[in-house]
Amino acid sequence: MFHNDCRTVMFAALVCLCACGCERKAEVGAVADVVRARRFELVDAAGKKRAELALGADGTAALTLLDAAGKGRAALAFLPDGQPALTLADAAGEARAKLGGRADGTPKLGLADAAGKPRALLMLDVDGKPSLPLYDAAGKPRALVVLDADGTPKLDLVDAAGNPRALLVLDADGTPSLVLADAAGKARKT
Repeated sequence: MFHNDCRTVMFAALVCLCACGCERKAEVGAVADVVRARRFELVDAAGKKRAELALGADGTAALTLLDAAGKGRAALAFLPDGQPALTLADAAGEARAKLGGRADGTPKLGLADAAGKPRALLMLDVDGKPSLPLYDAAGKPRALVVLDADGTPKLDLVDAAGNPRALLVLDADGTPSLVLADAAGKARKT
């Protein structure tokens, strides 16, 4: 009798397994409405990770695209302050361009050299006024292009010590002016 009960249970288990297997085959073409996870990885035909959608340790979401060598080359993420950011990196993995926003919601685009030092930063202030500071290899600001709210363009040039040396302005009526200064800061208008 024990053998018959055991056979009955085994037969029932086999039927259940077959039924589940058939049901799973029928679901292959089905699409789920929602997929939930903490991390997703996209892999190529060789199984190498090429993209990742994940949460960072601080709880911010990020999408990272990797090149064939496995280096992160592009990332779209939320920064800890809640601002979105897009980062593009070179083949060495060094961030070279960053597009994002500041806490006040204004946009900025930063460009860096191969060493990761900032070299240019294009931004808008809260009034929509664009500015473009340019930095030398040491990270010091050396030039600033600004378009004032009234449309007046300005170009400031600064020496390596941080002293303003030249200011070029085109007034609203189209009149140009150039102010030059010596190393001591003594200015003369030309």
